[in-house]
Amino acid sequence: YLSPSQISTYRRCSLQWFFGYVCRIKMKPVGRMTQGKAVHVGIEVGLTEKLHSGALPPRSVVTDAAAAAFEREAALTLFEDGDRPEILKDQAVALTGLHHHVVAPQIEPLFIEHKMEATLDDGLRLTMVADVVEQDATVRDHKTSARRIDEESLRTDPQLAAYTLGFEQTLGMPIRAVRLDRLIATKTPDVQSTEIPRAQVDTQRLRTVAHEVNRGIGARHFLPVDDLRICGWCGYKPICWGARWREYLETPDLARDAAALGCARFCPCSR
Repeated sequence: YLSPSQISTYRRCSLQWFFGYVCRIKMKPVGRMTQGKAVHVGIEVGLTEKLHSGALPPRSVVTDAAAAAFEREAALTLFEDGDRPEILKDQAVALTGLHHHVVAPQIEPLFIEHKMEATLDDGLRLTMVADVVEQDATVRDHKTSARRIDEESLRTDPQLAAYTLGFEQTLGMPIRAVRLDRLIATKTPDVQSTEIPRAQVDTQRLRTVAHEVNRGIGARHFLPVDDLRICGWCGYKPICWGARWREYLETPDLARDAAALGCARFCPCSR
C-alpha cells in the first residue's frame, strides 16, 4: 500500500523515500515539525471531548495539552540555528487557542483520527488517517504553516484527494467536501480555511500519480533530487551527499550504519 505522505515524499525526492521507507532511518523532527505535532495534539483533545460530550472543553485544556506535548517532544527535536524553542512553544499554544476559538466551534465531529483505505483500479491500496470526519460528510484536515498558500493548488493535493477516495470507499457514501484549516504561525496568528467541493477534487490525477509512483518504487528508481530548497532541510543530507548513496541502494544496512554512527540529525536507527 501507499499513503499520501509516501506519495508526496517520493515525488519530492525518491532517495529521501528510500532512506525513510526502505532503510527505515528515522529523522529527528525539526522545530516546526514538533510545533505542528503539539498543535495537532491540542486540537485532538478538544475535538475528542466535543465528540463525546457535545461541547468543547475550556480553552486552557487544549492549550495546556499542546504545551505539554511540545515539552515532551522537545528533547527529541533537532532545533536548527536560529530556532528558539520557547517561541515555537508559545506559537503552538497560540495557534491551538486560535483553532479552539475560531474553527472548533464550527465542527460537528463524527470521527476523530479516522483510518480509511481506498483501492485503485490497478489494485494498489492507499491508506490514510483523516483528522476529522464531520457529520455532514466533510473530511477536515488541519496543518500549521509559516505562510498562507495558493488555494488553487489544493485541488490537486494528493492528501485531500486520498481522503475523498478513502471516505467514499470506507464509509460507502459520497463525500460532500474536503476542508483544510491552515494555522499560520505569524506574529499575529491567523487561520486560512479552504473548502473544496467534491466535484472539484481531482481524484483521477491522484490515481495516475499513485500508479506511477508505485511503478517507480517497484523498478527501484531512487535518485537524489539535488535541489537546495529540499536538501537544505533534509536530515538525510549527511549520508546522501557524496558518492556512497549508490552503495546504499544495494545494501540498506550501510545507510543505517552511516546514519547511526555519523549523523547527529538522526534518532537511533530501527532495524
